[in-house]
Amino acid sequence: KVRWCSSDMLELMLSLTNDQREDPCIQHALKVRVAVAEFDYHGFFKLQNSCPNLGAFLMDIMVPQIRFGALQRVCKAFRPSLPVKFILNEFGFDDEDSSQLKEGKDWLISCGCALSNDGKTLLTKDSAVTESNLTKKSSLI
Repeated sequence: KVRWCSSDMLELMLSLTNDQREDPCIQHALKVRVAVAEFDYHGFFKLQNSCPNLGAFLMDIMVPQIRFGALQRVCKAFRPSLPVKFILNEFGFDDEDSSQLKEGKDWLISCGCALSNDGKTLLTKDSAVTESNLTKKSSLI
C-alpha cells in the first residue's frame, strides 16, 4: 500500500531529471502544485484553462475546495461589495456563457452569499459564507 505525504512529494520532485523538468506536462503539474500550496486561486483557474492532455479532469476534482476557500478569502478581503461577473470569472466560471453565469450565481447563493437586487453585485459584508450544498463531494478512492 502506497501512502503519499508532503515529504514523499518533495522527494519525488527533487528526483526529477532535467529532461523530465523540461516536459510541458510536468512543468504544468509543478505550477499547479505551487498554486494549490500557496492558495493562488487566480493562478489555479488560469492553469486549468491551459492544462495539457486530460489533466483538467484531475484538476476538476479540486475545483469545489479551491472555489470555496477562495470565496471565504474574497468575502473577508473585499468590503463592502464586488461585481458578480468578476468573482465568477476569477473562480473559473465563463461569465460570457449565460448558463455558467446562472450556475455561478446559484452556487454563490447556495454558499450564503448576499447579492444585490439586480444580482450584479456580491455584497461581501452581508454574506455569511458556508459550504455549498450544490457541489458533490468527490474522492479519488
